[in-house]
Amino acid sequence: YLVYLGVQSLRAARRGEMLTDAATAGERLSAATAFRRGLASDLLNVKVGLFFTALMPQFMSADAPALLPAAMVAAMGAIVFVLMAGYAYVAARLSSTLRRTRSARAVNGTVGTILLALGARLAMP
Repeated sequence: YLVYLGVQSLRAARRGEMLTDAATAGERLSAATAFRRGLASDLLNVKVGLFFTALMPQFMSADAPALLPAAMVAAMGAIVFVLMAGYAYVAARLSSTLRRTRSARAVNGTVGTILLALGARLAMP
């Protein structure tokens, strides 16, 4: 499957296909709509609850204060918020560059080559 994806990516690079669909590339979201979508995606993510359920007991003792789990969750939330805000900033700065055909060819070609190499490596005994 990795080889198939790699070949598809290299074909897209040769044809000069854009990285996003033309119909969605021009879609502009308001800040409030983007925030609501991101918040809903985060709150509905089951993995977060499972992660903390598995992780918390390892760092808690029987005599730990009751607010410690809440403090740990708040600290993790703050860290994730800063990271995601950084990703959003970088993505916004790179968006005009990545919409160019030359950039799309470079990204598709690089990703295709990496996927082919990974597929070949997995196929080896």
